[in-house]
Amino acid sequence: MEEINVKKQNEYKVLSKIYNDSNRYIIKTCEQPDFIIFDTKTKNNFGVEITDLYYSTSSAKLKNIPNFVGDCLKNGIPKKDQKRLSKQLIYVDIDNRWQYLGDTVGEKFKTIDDYTNALINTITIKDKKMNKYHFNDYCELFIQDKENYFFFKEIKKLKELYDNVNLNNCIKYSKFERIYLFTVINKHEVLLIFGNVEEGPLAVNETKLKIHKDYMKSLFEEV
Repeated sequence: MEEINVKKQNEYKVLSKIYNDSNRYIIKTCEQPDFIIFDTKTKNNFGVEITDLYYSTSSAKLKNIPNFVGDCLKNGIPKKDQKRLSKQLIYVDIDNRWQYLGDTVGEKFKTIDDYTNALINTITIKDKKMNKYHFNDYCELFIQDKENYFFFKEIKKLKELYDNVNLNNCIKYSKFERIYLFTVINKHEVLLIFGNVEEGPLAVNETKLKIHKDYMKSLFEEV
């Protein structure tokens, strides 16, 4: 029960990044979706689902299970994780000489395709589960990026993400009205919004949307 409460608390922290006006929004916690919100201004109810983005379940174990690396080094990598995880050696440069520090367990080098596919998979899984939601007339999806592929990359590198046809189709045909991706780009926290951006608490009008698109286009042209 305590674990469930901690999970719900973490979900609420994410939700409050967008829906933090207690005078306007009445929030009810539930499951499938995680929250149902009543907007006192529009008199509408809508659902919000919170999820995390990982490359795989193996990646999630690596980041979340205490002593997982130590157990893998001691007892071997679990069979179902062996395709994605491997034993790796750690070296450090000391006075222009590589010194061995020890062993660890990690994943293979990740590419933009790996990241994009993980994002598509995250959206697709939640889309399929939406049929079981208690409330599914209008829902939004909040995604916490736990991989942060763009952490050390400039924002113009987003072109590789935005140009992906499969991702664009996934978002276009998703059942979710809006998808919020909380990520980090060039060491700065960034929120990417996909879907209907002309409505909602962070809505932008056509003029501002055009300015944004022109700005992003100029960035992408520099790539």
